[in-house]
Amino acid sequence: MTLPTRLGGFKILKGLAHFSMVWPDKEQKRPADLYSAMAQKKINLPYCAHIHYEGNWGVDIIVESIEGLRVSLLFEEFFGRSFHHVPESAVISVFPHKKNPEVIGKLLEVFERNKIAPGALGHSPSAVSIILRDEEVRNARNALFEPFSFSAYRTPEDWKLAQKGNEQLYKEVIATYQEQRPKVYGLELYEGQQLLLAKTSKSKITQLGWVFNHFAACGIHLTFTIIGPAGGDEGMIFAFSLQESSNPDDSQSANRFKYEMDLVRISPVCVFSMNGPHFGDRYGIASELLRSLDRKKIELLCLSCTIASITGVLPAEQTDAAVEAIQDCFDVPAVIKK
Repeated sequence: MTLPTRLGGFKILKGLAHFSMVWPDKEQKRPADLYSAMAQKKINLPYCAHIHYEGNWGVDIIVESIEGLRVSLLFEEFFGRSFHHVPESAVISVFPHKKNPEVIGKLLEVFERNKIAPGALGHSPSAVSIILRDEEVRNARNALFEPFSFSAYRTPEDWKLAQKGNEQLYKEVIATYQEQRPKVYGLELYEGQQLLLAKTSKSKITQLGWVFNHFAACGIHLTFTIIGPAGGDEGMIFAFSLQESSNPDDSQSANRFKYEMDLVRISPVCVFSMNGPHFGDRYGIASELLRSLDRKKIELLCLSCTIASITGVLPAEQTDAAVEAIQDCFDVPAVIKK
């Protein structure tokens, strides 16, 4: 019998609206334009992510349900009516994952067994976050206790009791001011990385659990992971990064990995990661970062903003310019190379 993987905990944010969209480069619209328009309207983004793949931008955005109408109107202004909107959504996050692919692998496997359909997946340095429909939250919460054990609670009922009286906790911890230069605790750089992208479908997201378990068996840690939209009703992109020196083919799962995953590789890339005291609690963080990167003409390949953290992937030759761009808009006490 396989013992449950021990984690610190999980949290669930409900009362959210999920928006996703894919559009081509030729439209002359960039994610920075969309995020800036939302910041101008003082709309906070508890979760946002995007991927650049085969000349298209794919974006996932989570907002409070109360902002759903304003964001719908904004998306119509930008894209017409060709966007996807799930008004009753939630984000479930497990932590810490310590960049161990096995955590995502087990998460996707248990969702597959319980017929839970994620809308998107992203990660911060400490947590893995999955977007779900509101109606699936209870089933997902209970399913977590199959592959994982949590230090603070033994059963779903223990977790539910711990939330009593704290339902508004995350909504109340909101920054009441806008710093001229938002602070970060530190900027981490992961150099010598390769980015891999593969097209899949929404119905097959949970079937990707074997890929992450394959990496875990190889002793490979992932520095970036995201699953986002690729166009069409079911198209999704699975993107992840790992050390250039890592060889995911050195195991008994090698043939399956080679032939079932039609991968696009971009190498070398750099992964950057940072978090701050008000990331996730105030509007404008993502837009300030992207505007600064755009001014330096940085080609941001992927971005994940969740659980008070930002993680991004860019071409290795643009690392120094990207650090300068980040320091232009954030108060960065230290740059740490991993």
